[in-house]
Amino acid sequence: MTTIFTSGTYDIVHPGHIDFLKKCNEVGEVVVGLNSDDYVKRKKGKLPVMCYEEREAVLSGLRWVVKVVPNEDEHIEKRVLSNRANIIAIGSEWVDDDFFRLRCVSPEWLKDHGVMLLLISTNPELHSSSIKKRIL
Repeated sequence: MTTIFTSGTYDIVHPGHIDFLKKCNEVGEVVVGLNSDDYVKRKKGKLPVMCYEEREAVLSGLRWVVKVVPNEDEHIEKRVLSNRANIIAIGSEWVDDDFFRLRCVSPEWLKDHGVMLLLISTNPELHSSSIKKRIL
């Protein structure tokens, strides 16, 4: 069985999130590492609009997600391994960022643990930052 691990804040789930999770689900069962409120505050300097429990309820209700686990920090290795994920999925908006540094894994770690990195194409118009700009 293929298990996909992905992580994020998912604050106000929108069509871009849905499209990404659907594409992940086409490859395998999806486990979402959902960023905790404290982690979001440390990372972005402010709390998410929706609290962890609200965001977890929304994601848990989606048919493309089999499990939601708390993401307390950028070290995803334990969550990937404990959920027996063999693929980490990231959206194409991560291409310009240093995924390995930001998520504290390395290409060597992926290889040593038999985990693949899957880049999922996303629409830039449906990223959270683009949607928030339209709202504000």
